[in-house]
Amino acid sequence: MYLPDDNGMYIATVIRIADVSDTIVEFGFVGQTPEVPGVGALDIAGIVFDPEEATSYTADIEEINVEERLDPQSVQQHLPTFFRAMVTATRSIQLYPAESSAVVRSRVELGEVLDRIFERNSRLTVSQVEDGLAANGQQLDVSGFQGPADSLIGLMTRSQLQGLIFDRGVTDDEILALLEGLAHLKPENIDRRYWKKFVKEHGFEHIDARQVRYSEVTKRSGGGMRAAKKELGESELAEIPKLLKGFNRATKNIKLYPLDTKPVRDAIDEFYGSVRGILSNHQALSLSAVDGSLLANGARLNTLEYESLAQSFLDFMETSSLHSITFLANVTEHELGTFVDALRELPDEIGDEFWKEFTSSAGLRGLFLNEHQYALKLVQSMLLDELPEDAKLAARVAAEASEEDFVSVEGAGEPRAKGAEDIDVAAVLDNLGDATAPRGPVPQLPEGAMAELSPEGSGADLREAIPRFGKELLVSGEDDLFRQLLNKIFADYELEDAEIREEIVKACGRLLHELTLALQRKYGELAADSLVAAMAEEQEPRVLHELATILHILAGTAVQFSDYQSASLIFLALDARRKQIETSDDRNAASLAKILDRNLDPTVQQLLEDDLKSGEPERQELAALVLGGVGRPAMSMLIDVIKQEKDFRVRQMAASLLAEMGSASAAQIKTALNFEVTVEQRFHILEVIDIVTQDLRDEVAYCIGDNNPKIRRAAFRLAERLDDVGLIPILAPFAASNDPGVVKGTIRSLAHLRSRAAAVALAEIVETLRDPELVVACCQALGQIGDPVGINALGAILAEKRFGFFGYRWEDQVRATAALALRQIVDPSAAVVLQPFMEDRDARIRQLSRGANAQSAEEGMVRTA
Repeated sequence: MYLPDDNGMYIATVIRIADVSDTIVEFGFVGQTPEVPGVGALDIAGIVFDPEEATSYTADIEEINVEERLDPQSVQQHLPTFFRAMVTATRSIQLYPAESSAVVRSRVELGEVLDRIFERNSRLTVSQVEDGLAANGQQLDVSGFQGPADSLIGLMTRSQLQGLIFDRGVTDDEILALLEGLAHLKPENIDRRYWKKFVKEHGFEHIDARQVRYSEVTKRSGGGMRAAKKELGESELAEIPKLLKGFNRATKNIKLYPLDTKPVRDAIDEFYGSVRGILSNHQALSLSAVDGSLLANGARLNTLEYESLAQSFLDFMETSSLHSITFLANVTEHELGTFVDALRELPDEIGDEFWKEFTSSAGLRGLFLNEHQYALKLVQSMLLDELPEDAKLAARVAAEASEEDFVSVEGAGEPRAKGAEDIDVAAVLDNLGDATAPRGPVPQLPEGAMAELSPEGSGADLREAIPRFGKELLVSGEDDLFRQLLNKIFADYELEDAEIREEIVKACGRLLHELTLALQRKYGELAADSLVAAMAEEQEPRVLHELATILHILAGTAVQFSDYQSASLIFLALDARRKQIETSDDRNAASLAKILDRNLDPTVQQLLEDDLKSGEPERQELAALVLGGVGRPAMSMLIDVIKQEKDFRVRQMAASLLAEMGSASAAQIKTALNFEVTVEQRFHILEVIDIVTQDLRDEVAYCIGDNNPKIRRAAFRLAERLDDVGLIPILAPFAASNDPGVVKGTIRSLAHLRSRAAAVALAEIVETLRDPELVVACCQALGQIGDPVGINALGAILAEKRFGFFGYRWEDQVRATAALALRQIVDPSAAVVLQPFMEDRDARIRQLSRGANAQSAEEGMVRTA
């Protein structure tokens, strides 16, 4: 572009314009370019692209998982060094061989700074965000190291990288491969999956690269701008530089000569010829500025061979507040001339409103500029078109009476009724309640707008309006209009046939996949209720699958924005519908229920897991709220938490959530216990598994027989907590073990059951024991239970003699324990057994026997009295 310097001389200046294609175009301007206060670099998040114009193409940027924030030292000291080292190493490889000292030195520096970061962090994620850079999801203040940060942003932008992820353990070979890939990368080689394939081909285990991707929104052909906007072929791409050159000449000459002079007309002829050359095979050509790149019909253009042209065009778009220019097949040379003439002297302040008024006043039908307002009006018109016929007629006739509020559309309006000037449109709309179009003036439609509506009728128009205009409505804050659009679409949802229902839901899904994470959150707030209501009665598998997919994404997005209540409601609805289907008589119940039974998104799962492990009661409560609604899909995650988490309270909480999920969770945690090979994780499960289920007899038997003493102890404690007499025949055989620890555990667990059956088992066990220490334990257990069934066994221990020798078989400690156990049994027979030992050689046994005898005599006197 040519602009005057201080001496009045014209100098070449580069201007850029981006579009929905992958092409960049340059224009040369002559004259003064008006200043545009407040206009900076294009903000992709703030630009609304009309799906009918080039804006029907969206910048689809892969989301990067949110990591734990970096520690302050890494942010303040190490990140600036990392940014500088990353750029320096890449530049070194561009200039020198990989084995040169300069390259080796820069790689060493990069590796060292990563090691320092990994001393306190397990992962480093560096990503481009709207205002600069973020590290591990945290927006960075780069004012102290602006130079290195800008250099890294430039490197990532040129490489079409949204983010780079480094995990602890990254190797020098991985770093070298990444640096060589960045250093020798050619822009023309970058396709939409370039970095994903690069990571896979190099076998990276500790590095991941996330790419900025551009994806075209699919349109159904139906005429006008909604017609298919196919990617340009080679011959058409060759016309782009000519088109830009012609536009450059036209905009330069228009500042020097009148429109009808030869220099201007020749330039416009060249410009128009290139446009027609492309439109001979396409119904529309859309050029859009997207994040510093030029796109044509949704494809990002490789403008390496005409970079200055492209840059000029992008700069022109920015300074002119133009987001996109769309040429329809019916565009005329006169319309292009009208547009070029408007560039002669632009006002100091320019925006969407200026181009809207210009398009309307110039009567352009084949050329559209910044179509945001067009989308709003078209949606409003479709809502209006859904009114009862009498109200619709009144509204249209009244609108025709006031050209300030409504422009009559050729072939779309009703004939003006006599006396229509007296009809009060506002009153008509007020009488129709919330189901009508938005309050206020009847929307003004650009000429030809109604021609863009589907020939299938207003219902199809409404369905198409969601993916076509939904993003614009959400970005511009038109929440009420968006809700009304949804309400119209879903008003008679249950009465529609399966094909129409599928179209409705797929339309909602197409919009969802076009939105950024923040807009998905907003979409969920507005659309969740309608989608949940649709799912409540849906029986068609294809439609149910689409609904489940959308709702899972919306619930996951709510979690990422800490809206746990909304996420819980959606998950509860999904789980309730699944249970409803499973209990129905439908022969397809199993397959339908399986559609709703999905695993959690890994990012969402990690966030919930972190909240559950946080130790903060408020976060734990919110995570439990969501996980309780998720149902079966959360089981695997909760079992992993139980296996890995050291905090017993967290494991208890996870087990309680599992218990709410029914028999399936019990089966799953049993499987995890039986087939887990890590001792610590099996131990963690044994400590809480009885919260999930009490049916654990097989698991107790299996774990008591384990070789590891820690697992055996945990199994015995589990048996005691279960307090199940049915475990007695399972526990008793372990008393025959050669391992004293197993025998002691068996005796202790049987004693804990405190039942007659346990005493019978212990009485039988004690007769088989040979180890005095084990006999003592068994006597104590019989005394703890206190059942008379153990008296004979205890008496035999107390009185048994050695074979062939004088004296007792068991040492005094064993006999004294048996006497003490007998003393604990409240039964006259116990005193009778003790009576012969009142003069025993062991003082303890004498005292216990005399005490029992005296107590027995006392009780006898009481009975006699």
